[in-house]
Amino acid sequence: MTACPDHPSCVTLLRDYDFAASHRLALLDRTDDENLAIFGKCSSPNGHGHNYRLRVAVELGDDPAARSVDLDRIVETHVLKHFDHKHLNLDTPFFMDRLPSVENIALTIHALLAEAMSGSPLKFVGVRVWETDRTSASTSERV
Repeated sequence: MTACPDHPSCVTLLRDYDFAASHRLALLDRTDDENLAIFGKCSSPNGHGHNYRLRVAVELGDDPAARSVDLDRIVETHVLKHFDHKHLNLDTPFFMDRLPSVENIALTIHALLAEAMSGSPLKFVGVRVWETDRTSASTSERV
């Protein structure tokens, strides 16, 4: 947990989750050979997989109700059920016509959680998604 920058008694809670998924990096308007030249082995026609790590950041603030909100349930319902053990290009509506890069995965998850928490006492801050130990994308500097 870290302090919120705008409020001294606010705390940012960071919670990590894991999911396994496969995807293919390929631009729909390019040939297999062109995609191979752009994305290398990550454009294999059958895809490849990752064990992703997702970090979700929320501000708890002074509201005691925020501490009772089930963040795990929100993430399970609005993210993990859509992404875990799925082929992102084929099994999810989010990436059927959009490149499932780690940046786009982070943006998509951010949008899903921002909407899910809009009526919650939690103040959604952002997400970070790791595709590998060395590659991640974040929607906030505080994640």
